[in-house]
Amino acid sequence: MVEWKNIPWLGLGIVILGIIVYTSFVFIHDIIYAIFLYYITRPIFHGLTKRWKRPRLSAFIALSAVLVPLLFILLYTITIGSLEIASAFSALKLGNIPVLSKLDITADKISETIMNLLNRQDIAVRFTMVMSAIGSFFLHTLIVAAITYFMLIDGHKFSAYVQRVTRNDQTLFSFIRETDKDLKAVFFGNINTAIATMVLSIVTFNILNIFAPKGFAIPYPVLLGVLCAFGTFIPIIGIKLVWVPIIIFLSVKGFLLGRLSEIALYLFIFVILAIIVLDTIPDIIIRPFLSGAGRIPSGRLFFAYIFGPAIFGISGLLIGPMIVVLAKNFVEIVLPHLRETSEVGQVLSVLDDKHHTK
Repeated sequence: MVEWKNIPWLGLGIVILGIIVYTSFVFIHDIIYAIFLYYITRPIFHGLTKRWKRPRLSAFIALSAVLVPLLFILLYTITIGSLEIASAFSALKLGNIPVLSKLDITADKISETIMNLLNRQDIAVRFTMVMSAIGSFFLHTLIVAAITYFMLIDGHKFSAYVQRVTRNDQTLFSFIRETDKDLKAVFFGNINTAIATMVLSIVTFNILNIFAPKGFAIPYPVLLGVLCAFGTFIPIIGIKLVWVPIIIFLSVKGFLLGRLSEIALYLFIFVILAIIVLDTIPDIIIRPFLSGAGRIPSGRLFFAYIFGPAIFGISGLLIGPMIVVLAKNFVEIVLPHLRETSEVGQVLSVLDDKHHTK
């Protein structure tokens, strides 16, 4: 029974807990990204710490080794996309397309129509929105980096605390340990799979460009290789979301220019290489090897990557697998423990035994 003199302290504890929960809820996406980044950088951090014995410097280098390339890829993607859109408007010549040559549509008319829809006030508002979005992006990136940094340098303290608290609770300790192993396998294994897939995709696209008919080279093979890397986070259909639209684009272009029969063999070879190199090798060979021999069945991850983004947005790519990992370990570790120790579980076990003896 709680003593009256302790009620104010209990109330203060509830208020503090409420503030922590509310703050965590506001920054839940940043926390999720930080957990993902932590599992990616932890092996690098541990390797550097063993060599240098300087955890703070090791954490900074490990974070930089991951964040800087990611920011560079993002900047590269935005830059290439902007240049491609600008190039499309400046170099668009619909009159050269036989199927559309009779239509009175030009790039100048398209640009003029778009500019008439925008006035200076709209441009100013959009500029403000863009700058605000950029500022918000860098703020959240800083928060994610800070959370990950302190998770790296203080991770051993948390691990010691968990071992001390769960010393007499083997079930809880096993649940935390197996969850940690599964998250490491899913996140670190998948990022390695993504990197390997990116290299394979870039090499494949560049080889295809060597033999591509004139005017049908694959545009920006490096950028498309990066998109294939992101596609590996969606098993089975992820990479197809990149190379299938390329095939459709080249086919439509060949049809509009009247050269479809000329590029048919090239498109056929493209499809065969894409199926073997981009689809089969990453999912069948690379992913199981780099993901800890498949601690999580691919079918569960497939639905996690599908339903996760549908429910939680882009963060669902990370939240979905986390939920699958927690559910898996609860069913495999906690549920049997509850079945053995609880009165309801004992009753169910007795009934189950009687059912099997009949």
